[in-house]
Amino acid sequence: MEGMEGMEGMEGMEGMEGMEGMEGMEGMEGMEGMEGMEGMK
Repeated sequence: MEGMEGMEGMEGMEGMEGMEGMEGMEGMEGMEGMEGMEGMK
């Protein structure tokens, strides 16, 4: 996951530490809209 390691708000985001809801999250499987997803900061 490029750009995620230092993404603000991600390190402590609820349910993000273990990427639990990420595996099956819509559009997240391939992290397509993650690189520049607004609102994820």
